[in-house]
Amino acid sequence: MRTTYITLLIIAFLAVGYYLAQNPALVGRLFGQGGQVPTNQTGTGTQVSVSIIAAPSSAMEGKTFNVGWRVKGPLGSSTNDTRVFYDAVSHPGNFQPGSDTDDSGYRSVTATQSGSVPADFNADVISMPESEKTYFRAYCVVNGIGYWSNEEYVGTEESDEPSVMLISAPSRVSPDSAFTVEWKVGGCSAAEIDYTSVDWGTSPGQYTSGTETQAGICPQKFAISMVAPSSGSKTVYIRFRATVAGVEYFSPESFITVS
Repeated sequence: MRTTYITLLIIAFLAVGYYLAQNPALVGRLFGQGGQVPTNQTGTGTQVSVSIIAAPSSAMEGKTFNVGWRVKGPLGSSTNDTRVFYDAVSHPGNFQPGSDTDDSGYRSVTATQSGSVPADFNADVISMPESEKTYFRAYCVVNGIGYWSNEEYVGTEESDEPSVMLISAPSRVSPDSAFTVEWKVGGCSAAEIDYTSVDWGTSPGQYTSGTETQAGICPQKFAISMVAPSSGSKTVYIRFRATVAGVEYFSPESFITVS
């Protein structure tokens, strides 16, 4: 009888020990250790975020300024697409995780970068003309989901060197529809603009078509009507060019979504 009783006590102690081993928070409460479950020390629970970490307060119109941004994410993860979208007007719309870049409204973007995260990145942005500010956001894709930073801006100062810059263009057009783009040749006083026009194509950096040329006296604004390609091309890439006093200048590339 006594042997049976001792055996039952041993089994009970083993059962309680196993239960406490599986419930560390209960051990803490019973023995004064705060009741905290051990935390994950590997960093795999880190949330993804992207934020602007460096930019000047102002820049000359048509000239570049450098933007730095930081992408945070779980240790061991990476981004296969991070860049800066920018424009002459603010875009305060819906920029929740997963929102489409085609719906951002920004008309210009820097080259795509990639790498392990967490990490810092930087790129040159072109200061917008005819605007008191250049607005921009950083963007990244981590684990297949896109994330946006808050919108920031840099003040614009008048340039004293020739440049050609986008003023206005739609962010989205329908296939086969007409649209107007406007640009400025500035930074030069009373100099002759030999010619200026728009280069465009349906692949980044590949301009297969161009508009008719125009001429004038610097500084001067220009505008021209264009027709979007038929369905099948989702994006039109445009670049403005101008020759001032025999020297050729180019704007950075911008894009228009066709849908």
